[in-house]
Amino acid sequence: MKKQTAAIGVLTMLCFLLVIWLPCQADDNIYICKNTNTEKPRFVNAPTKCKKTEYLVTLTAGNQGPQGPAGADGVANGISTAVHGEINIDGTINHGTGFTVDASGPVSSGIYNITFNPPFSHTPTCVVSFQNTPSTWYKSVTCTFENLNTDSVRLYCMQIAGTLNSGKYDVTAFDADVQAQINFICVD
Repeated sequence: MKKQTAAIGVLTMLCFLLVIWLPCQADDNIYICKNTNTEKPRFVNAPTKCKKTEYLVTLTAGNQGPQGPAGADGVANGISTAVHGEINIDGTINHGTGFTVDASGPVSSGIYNITFNPPFSHTPTCVVSFQNTPSTWYKSVTCTFENLNTDSVRLYCMQIAGTLNSGKYDVTAFDADVQAQINFICVD
């Protein structure tokens, strides 16, 4: 345990000295003398400071390495375009870009026309989820897609209410008065 504590102390001191010493260097090189038997490093301020039992290691700061290979085209896993956002109950956009929304009918009617700008090059795949759904355990929100194409989609959303009777869910109402924010993502 004492050897481990001593080694940590020595390393801490070396790091401290290195931080103080490096800004004083006249060139961009860092010189290290390593013992040929123990490989123990020793920082020096000139390449001529190594002993006969040490060899010199020179690190040159500020040099840029060779250019790496080019990255893959497009977005991950074959997705070339993605549009996502959140639509408020009244049809206004809470966040997201690359689309506009027209909420047909009265506020919270559950009909949302989403237009993609710019359009997708192919018909996208879309997924919808909801936030701030009603607090009761027996309501859920669902949407269906109509006229999904490269430049737009129409969403019909509704709440489904019901009761739990003997382990079965009995639907009691369908309600277009959607009280949830709609999150969506469409990808091509």
